[in-house]
Amino acid sequence: MADKTNNISKSMDTKGQKAMSAWDTVQISRHPNRPILQDYLSLVFNNFIELHGDRYYADDLAIIGGFAEIAGEKVMLIGHNKGKNTVENIDRNFGMAKPEGYRKALRLMRLAERFNV
Repeated sequence: MADKTNNISKSMDTKGQKAMSAWDTVQISRHPNRPILQDYLSLVFNNFIELHGDRYYADDLAIIGGFAEIAGEKVMLIGHNKGKNTVENIDRNFGMAKPEGYRKALRLMRLAERFNV
């Protein structure tokens, strides 16, 4: 995981190098080995408890959210969930949320507010 991130960051613009073109930026954003939210969950956060559904219609797999801990502090984590291969991308609508995904995110934000997380 760290190697993937290092390889991507090496190709990014740094001081003393020429600025990246718009196409370079697109290539980095579409890189197949680009880390996704699930890659960060195990590296950065502890005790992630995923919550599902919007309580009205269905669970949108394009949005992932739940309670987690970082450095002993409890947080609510909400993010887009794209997938790593074609089957996962199709199941998750390529990370594009549907209305139930936005309702799910709003529900999680209200839950975090209620519990002062």
